[in-house]
Amino acid sequence: MENKIKVKAAIFDMDGTLVNSLMFWDAMAQDLNEQFFKKENFKLDEEVDKAVRTMIFSKGMLYIRAFYNLPVTDEEFLDFAAQKLEAFYRYKVKAKAGIFDMLDFFVEKGVKLCLASATDLKYVKIAVECCGLSKYFPLIF
Repeated sequence: MENKIKVKAAIFDMDGTLVNSLMFWDAMAQDLNEQFFKKENFKLDEEVDKAVRTMIFSKGMLYIRAFYNLPVTDEEFLDFAAQKLEAFYRYKVKAKAGIFDMLDFFVEKGVKLCLASATDLKYVKIAVECCGLSKYFPLIF
């Protein structure tokens, strides 16, 4: 007799799992260039790009501000970055290919779904709503 494990619940991460959000850093580099540098083909320095992808958002933004010695206060730069992040999640981020089929499958099988993310809840809710994922996730942590 074969033992079968019935999955009762599944926890999903948002960034990179449910939504294609890694392109945020390219969008942020464009926004930085428009606001501060005005260079042709500006990209984040490789060291900066690698470092900020592993940091929480506010620390990553302060790292960028310090690295490039931007002529604004920490608070001003964090406000700038927060506006860009909100716009990104509201207008640019897209659900990952095939995610709706997978989520529908889980729902059909009675699996309870939950979303857990290190991203600020405000932005998670925006992304989930704008990508059409909110019906799947009554719980967001």
